[in-house]
Amino acid sequence: MATVASGRVTCAKCGANNFDTQAACWKCGTSLGIGNREPGMGNSPAAPDSRPPSPVPHSLAPANVDPSVAHWVGVIGGLLVPIAMLPVGLVFLMWDDKRKVEIGRTATIASLVGTLLHGVFTYFAVAGAIGAGMKMLPGAAGRASASQSEPAPDFDSEAKPLELPGIPSLSPGQN
Repeated sequence: MATVASGRVTCAKCGANNFDTQAACWKCGTSLGIGNREPGMGNSPAAPDSRPPSPVPHSLAPANVDPSVAHWVGVIGGLLVPIAMLPVGLVFLMWDDKRKVEIGRTATIASLVGTLLHGVFTYFAVAGAIGAGMKMLPGAAGRASASQSEPAPDFDSEAKPLELPGIPSLSPGQN
Protein backbone atom coordinates (compact mmCIF):
# COMPACT_ATOMS: atom_id res chain seq x y z
CA MET A 1 0.00 0.00 0.00
CA ALA A 2 1.20 3.52 -0.76
CA THR A 3 2.19 5.90 2.02
CA VAL A 4 0.41 9.26 2.32
CA ALA A 5 2.13 12.44 3.55
CA SER A 6 1.01 16.10 3.21
CA GLY A 7 -1.19 15.73 0.14
CA ARG A 8 1.30 13.49 -1.61
CA VAL A 9 1.43 9.72 -2.03
CA THR A 10 4.62 7.73 -2.35
CA CYS A 11 4.30 4.67 -4.58
CA ALA A 12 5.09 1.42 -2.75
CA LYS A 13 6.58 -0.18 -5.89
CA CYS A 14 8.88 2.50 -7.38
CA GLY A 15 8.91 5.26 -4.71
CA ALA A 16 7.64 7.97 -7.08
CA ASN A 17 5.96 11.06 -5.59
CA ASN A 18 2.29 11.32 -6.67
CA PHE A 19 -0.63 13.62 -5.85
CA ASP A 20 -3.14 12.16 -3.39
CA THR A 21 -5.89 12.54 -6.03
CA GLN A 22 -4.25 10.10 -8.45
CA ALA A 23 -5.50 6.54 -8.80
CA ALA A 24 -2.26 5.17 -10.33
CA CYS A 25 1.42 6.03 -10.13
CA TRP A 26 2.61 8.41 -12.85
CA LYS A 27 5.90 6.54 -13.22
CA CYS A 28 5.08 2.83 -13.10
CA GLY A 29 1.26 2.74 -13.34
CA THR A 30 0.74 0.78 -10.12
CA SER A 31 -2.63 1.35 -8.44
CA LEU A 32 -2.23 3.64 -5.44
CA GLY A 33 -5.42 2.41 -3.73
CA ILE A 34 -8.97 3.71 -3.56
CA GLY A 35 -8.73 5.27 -0.09
CA ASN A 36 -6.46 8.09 -1.20
CA ARG A 37 -8.89 9.69 -3.62
CA GLU A 38 -11.08 12.66 -2.77
CA PRO A 39 -14.78 12.03 -2.21
CA GLY A 40 -16.91 12.20 -5.32
CA MET A 41 -14.11 11.23 -7.71
CA GLY A 42 -14.20 8.07 -9.79
CA ASN A 43 -15.77 4.87 -8.41
CA SER A 44 -14.93 5.46 -4.74
CA PRO A 45 -17.95 5.86 -2.46
CA ALA A 46 -18.56 9.39 -1.29
CA ALA A 47 -17.96 9.39 2.46
CA PRO A 48 -18.45 12.58 4.42
CA ASP A 49 -15.18 14.12 5.51
CA SER A 50 -15.25 15.22 9.14
CA ARG A 51 -11.89 16.99 8.95
CA PRO A 52 -11.89 20.78 8.47
CA PRO A 53 -10.39 21.90 5.14
CA SER A 54 -6.69 22.51 5.39
CA PRO A 55 -5.64 26.11 4.74
CA VAL A 56 -3.90 26.69 1.42
CA PRO A 57 -0.56 28.49 1.75
CA HIS A 58 -0.48 31.90 0.09
CA SER A 59 2.25 30.81 -2.35
CA LEU A 60 0.09 27.93 -3.62
CA ALA A 61 -3.13 29.93 -3.90
CA PRO A 62 -4.26 30.47 -7.51
CA ALA A 63 -3.45 33.97 -8.68
CA ASN A 64 -6.17 36.13 -10.19
CA VAL A 65 -4.49 36.47 -13.57
CA ASP A 66 -6.28 36.90 -16.85
CA PRO A 67 -5.18 34.03 -19.15
CA SER A 68 -5.18 36.29 -22.20
CA VAL A 69 -2.33 38.32 -20.68
CA ALA A 70 0.07 35.40 -21.15
CA HIS A 71 -0.97 35.06 -24.80
CA TRP A 72 -0.41 38.77 -25.43
CA VAL A 73 3.00 38.59 -23.76
CA GLY A 74 3.87 35.71 -26.10
CA VAL A 75 2.67 37.63 -29.16
CA ILE A 76 4.28 40.98 -28.31
CA GLY A 77 7.49 39.37 -27.04
CA GLY A 78 7.71 37.15 -30.12
CA LEU A 79 7.31 40.11 -32.46
CA LEU A 80 9.69 42.45 -30.62
CA VAL A 81 12.37 40.02 -29.41
CA PRO A 82 12.02 36.86 -31.52
CA ILE A 83 15.51 35.55 -30.80
CA ALA A 84 14.70 35.37 -27.07
CA MET A 85 11.06 34.27 -27.27
CA LEU A 86 11.63 31.35 -29.65
CA PRO A 87 13.43 29.21 -27.03
CA VAL A 88 10.89 30.29 -24.39
CA GLY A 89 8.04 29.18 -26.63
CA LEU A 90 9.76 25.86 -27.36
CA VAL A 91 10.24 25.21 -23.63
CA PHE A 92 6.57 25.97 -22.97
CA LEU A 93 5.61 23.45 -25.66
CA MET A 94 7.22 20.70 -23.54
CA TRP A 95 4.98 21.22 -20.48
CA ASP A 96 2.08 18.92 -19.64
CA ASP A 97 -0.26 21.81 -18.83
CA LYS A 98 -2.60 22.56 -21.75
CA ARG A 99 -2.59 26.33 -21.14
CA LYS A 100 1.21 26.48 -21.11
CA VAL A 101 1.38 24.51 -24.35
CA GLU A 102 -1.04 26.99 -25.95
CA ILE A 103 1.11 29.89 -24.74
CA GLY A 104 4.22 28.14 -26.08
CA ARG A 105 2.56 27.64 -29.47
CA THR A 106 1.54 31.31 -29.55
CA ALA A 107 5.04 32.50 -28.57
CA THR A 108 6.72 30.19 -31.10
CA ILE A 109 4.50 31.28 -33.99
CA ALA A 110 4.88 34.95 -33.03
CA SER A 111 8.67 34.49 -32.84
CA LEU A 112 8.81 32.98 -36.32
CA VAL A 113 6.66 35.79 -37.71
CA GLY A 114 8.82 38.31 -35.81
CA THR A 115 11.98 36.79 -37.29
CA LEU A 116 10.53 37.14 -40.78
CA LEU A 117 9.49 40.76 -40.15
CA HIS A 118 12.90 41.59 -38.67
CA GLY A 119 14.58 40.08 -41.75
CA VAL A 120 12.44 42.14 -44.14
CA PHE A 121 13.02 45.30 -42.09
CA THR A 122 16.78 44.66 -42.02
CA TYR A 123 16.86 44.10 -45.78
CA PHE A 124 15.13 47.42 -46.50
CA ALA A 125 17.23 49.26 -43.89
CA VAL A 126 20.47 47.98 -45.42
CA ALA A 127 19.24 48.70 -48.95
CA GLY A 128 18.29 52.23 -47.86
CA ALA A 129 21.66 52.77 -46.23
CA ILE A 130 23.46 51.62 -49.39
CA GLY A 131 21.26 53.91 -51.50
CA ALA A 132 21.97 56.86 -49.19
CA GLY A 133 25.69 56.09 -49.32
CA MET A 134 25.64 56.06 -53.11
CA LYS A 135 23.89 59.46 -53.11
CA MET A 136 26.60 60.86 -50.84
CA LEU A 137 29.23 59.94 -53.41
CA PRO A 138 28.13 61.93 -56.46
CA GLY A 139 29.04 60.29 -59.71
CA ALA A 140 30.55 57.22 -58.02
CA ALA A 141 28.45 54.86 -60.06
CA GLY A 142 29.13 56.81 -63.30
CA ARG A 143 32.87 56.90 -62.70
CA ALA A 144 33.02 53.19 -62.06
CA SER A 145 31.39 52.35 -65.38
CA ALA A 146 33.35 55.02 -67.29
CA SER A 147 36.70 53.78 -65.99
CA GLN A 148 36.05 50.37 -67.41
CA SER A 149 35.43 51.68 -70.97
CA GLU A 150 38.19 54.32 -71.22
CA PRO A 151 41.88 54.01 -70.41
CA ALA A 152 43.08 55.87 -67.35
CA PRO A 153 44.65 59.29 -68.01
CA ASP A 154 48.45 59.50 -68.02
CA PHE A 155 49.33 62.19 -65.53
CA ASP A 156 53.09 61.66 -65.92
CA SER A 157 53.14 63.06 -69.47
CA GLU A 158 51.91 66.48 -68.35
CA ALA A 159 54.02 66.75 -65.20
CA LYS A 160 56.94 69.15 -65.14
CA PRO A 161 60.16 67.99 -63.54
CA LEU A 162 60.71 69.13 -59.99
CA GLU A 163 63.24 71.94 -59.76
CA LEU A 164 64.96 72.47 -56.44
CA PRO A 165 67.58 75.17 -55.85
CA GLY A 166 71.09 73.78 -55.68
CA ILE A 167 70.14 70.38 -57.05
CA PRO A 168 70.60 69.67 -60.74
CA SER A 169 67.42 68.70 -62.58
CA LEU A 170 67.11 65.08 -63.63
CA SER A 171 64.44 64.52 -66.18
CA PRO A 172 63.68 61.11 -67.59
CA GLY A 173 65.83 60.29 -70.53
CA GLN A 174 68.65 62.68 -69.50
CA ASN A 175 71.89 61.25 -68.16
